[in-house]
Amino acid sequence: IVGALNAVCAVFVYLVAVRYLPVAAAVAVPAVWLLMASHASLTVWAATMPALVAMCLLAGGTLALQGRHWIVATICFCAGSLSYELVLPVAGAAVLVVGDHRAVGWLRRALMVVALGLTVAWISTHSIYPVAPALPPLSEFWDSLVGRGIVGNEDPASWLRLGLEWLTLGGAAVGLVAFARGERSPDRGPWLVLVGAALVVLGASAWVNLQFLELPLGPTDRINAVSALGVAAIWVGIAQFLWTRDRRGLQVATVVAAVALCGVAAVGHVATMASWSRAGDDVAALFRYLEAEFELP
Repeated sequence: IVGALNAVCAVFVYLVAVRYLPVAAAVAVPAVWLLMASHASLTVWAATMPALVAMCLLAGGTLALQGRHWIVATICFCAGSLSYELVLPVAGAAVLVVGDHRAVGWLRRALMVVALGLTVAWISTHSIYPVAPALPPLSEFWDSLVGRGIVGNEDPASWLRLGLEWLTLGGAAVGLVAFARGERSPDRGPWLVLVGAALVVLGASAWVNLQFLELPLGPTDRINAVSALGVAAIWVGIAQFLWTRDRRGLQVATVVAAVALCGVAAVGHVATMASWSRAGDDVAALFRYLEAEFELP
């Protein structure tokens, strides 16, 4: 079931993206997202299914809103937020910016906002965790996204971890500056960098009330699901931006960097999956020990 939900979510993300982006970029965004080590818990641990269902409903609702089915979109957004609240800020932003505003006018969008507001009110008064909002350490957050969250290792080489973090941040800054200076076509790169940055920021809201889940690896990496998708969009947007410079050397360098980055992400993903496998063996060994040492009631 978890594998099927991952596939459904990836297809929905592609269908949303391909309405704006070239096919190659629309394929690359969900593919890179699935490749990240921080996606491992969503792949192997059934307990993260609410987060994965929420992501599917978020992407499905966005797709419905693009198709002018605003009632379906509202149901998907509210149900997704109830499944896992980390998608709620992105759902609210989608209500405001996604789709044809002539076909789905502001009155209908206002009704969607009201529905989401009622969802927020219910979540706030029925939280299973103590509601004590606080901003997380930004260094830990960024590390969990593009540092240890990519390498899949608790103590990677500093040059690799910091290189990933600073190069991603620098590339995003260049893309945002290019967007501000007028390069805003979705097929040029800066537009996708901006969308990715928005997803990173909006997805970070999951950390505001979940400080006890700040470890960037393992079962808690599910709280980065939205922001990790934003990082994937930023990386693809940077590659788009460099590729469209129409300089042979720069295009070759873009391909080499993309292959290297995907290689690092793939190794990190494999390492993380291996850790999950060993953890399962450890639990089995623990139960065997308990059965041998203590009498069962």
